[in-house]
Amino acid sequence: MKKTILVIGCCFLTGQLMAVEIRDRAQGSPISANHSSARAPEPQAGGAAQGQTTWKGGRPEYDAYMAVDNEKDATKRIALIDGFLAKYPESNMKPRLAYMSMQAYQQLNDLPGASKAARGVLKIKADDISALFLLSYAFHYTYKPGSSDESTVLARAASDAKNGLEALKKVQKPANVSDSQFAQHIKTRRVMFNNTAGFVALQQKDYPVAVSYLTKVAEETPDDPLLFYRLGLAHFYSGDQGYDKSVWTLARAASLASAKGDANEAQIRKFLTQAYVRRYKSEDGLEEILNQATASADPPEGFTVPHPPGPPASATPSEAVFHKLAHPLRGGGGTAERTWDRQKGQEISMAGKVDSWKRGASAGQYRVLVDLLSDGSNKEKGVYDVVVLVSGQPKARNLAPGDVIRFKGNFAEYEAKPRFVYTLDKGRINPQDLPEFAPGQAPVVKPTRERRIRNE
Repeated sequence: MKKTILVIGCCFLTGQLMAVEIRDRAQGSPISANHSSARAPEPQAGGAAQGQTTWKGGRPEYDAYMAVDNEKDATKRIALIDGFLAKYPESNMKPRLAYMSMQAYQQLNDLPGASKAARGVLKIKADDISALFLLSYAFHYTYKPGSSDESTVLARAASDAKNGLEALKKVQKPANVSDSQFAQHIKTRRVMFNNTAGFVALQQKDYPVAVSYLTKVAEETPDDPLLFYRLGLAHFYSGDQGYDKSVWTLARAASLASAKGDANEAQIRKFLTQAYVRRYKSEDGLEEILNQATASADPPEGFTVPHPPGPPASATPSEAVFHKLAHPLRGGGGTAERTWDRQKGQEISMAGKVDSWKRGASAGQYRVLVDLLSDGSNKEKGVYDVVVLVSGQPKARNLAPGDVIRFKGNFAEYEAKPRFVYTLDKGRINPQDLPEFAPGQAPVVKPTRERRIRNE
């Protein structure tokens, strides 16, 4: 599986998150009041009163700050901030300006610039949730797999996410914020931090850690196809212990992607199919799992992907070969297509009981219908497993139901449902198995005198 979808998949939250912190401030949310852009007090004659800002540069510094605060154009505001900090590097307004710079870059959708500004905020306040949140969000858009500094970038992103989760534990709900508003505010950030930590662990191939974080995200976002895709990958690469969970989770991702028209549906479905066929050797049964996963994010108790069914212990060699060859074809899909590409035209030898025969499409051709399996499912007349197209063997019309024949032919076609049936062309029945006469048509031998005497 290509790595690109992993990166795309990490951006499961829309671009609206870019404006979350800005919107909080525009609406005057007390949750974000620690970085409010409220008007700063003017310099006071005789020094600043307690609790007021000290303007080290006097009135010129205050006027320069107010020019920043009043500027609505984000590009111009960034330029004014840079100029202010260059002129007043020790200003008491430095923390607020660092935050204003981060907001301005956000408004411009400049993720590298916003990330750089967020780093500046963290130098002042190491546990600032808004800065950590922005960095976790921006990481998914700026991360470049295979870059020379990839390990450093991943380690830093993991640290930011984990610091953000720790900082969230310390947030107190303001009195004028409802419980639901506060819960949603915290949830948005918790989901992002867990998602980032899980994605980083996935890239670092620390799959148990990835499962731990991404499972927490899945519990809070049960309808996100790409989140379930990443969780499915983490389970899959965890080894056999995570295999069954990986198939269910990938099925959930594929079903959600289909319902939402997600552009990554084909890639998700492809990986799911490969994972399922890895054990079952066929796509048979996969659609049922997909339908179940559509309705529930959690698998039913005891869910496992079965191993392919084998022939019964009493199976004949022909039955064993039939089971092995037919199984990959039963479920259809790409697995069946690739299997049939290998089988078609190949010669096979088998043995079974005649169900019946019919005349073929051309002169001298017979369609001999053969019961191959002894599982009791084909005892009814007209139910068979193999059609052998025979030409040049007129004695084939002498066959009766129940006759045992040995035959060979080339795979020509198959029908998977409602019952699996192979059709072999260029068929040839072992001449020794062909009766000389049709049932009830053998000539009556008149007894000779010697036989009459012996019989008497």
